[in-house]
Amino acid sequence: MASEKYGLKQLSTTISNVSELIRGGYVYADKSGFVLRMICTPETYFLLARPRRFGKTTFLSTVAEIFDGNKDLFNGFAIRRTDYSWPRHPVVRLDFSDK
Repeated sequence: MASEKYGLKQLSTTISNVSELIRGGYVYADKSGFVLRMICTPETYFLLARPRRFGKTTFLSTVAEIFDGNKDLFNGFAIRRTDYSWPRHPVVRLDFSDK
């Protein structure tokens, strides 16, 4: 495969779990800085309105991993270059997909 020959990461169109993307060596656009900004902006509401197949599930998976306190997963990412203390928070997952 050409990506292996040139040392490029693979792009996944089927994996939406951030932990699988990072650990599997797939391309992942780091959104942890945006998550930190959301966490540090109290009394604010955020609407995640994006078209279908545009990364909402992957982004919410990133939020869940950060709230689970999974610090080691984000080595080398924006949130690790901050003084975030990685407290654990309960995460409730609701899936309305038609599987």
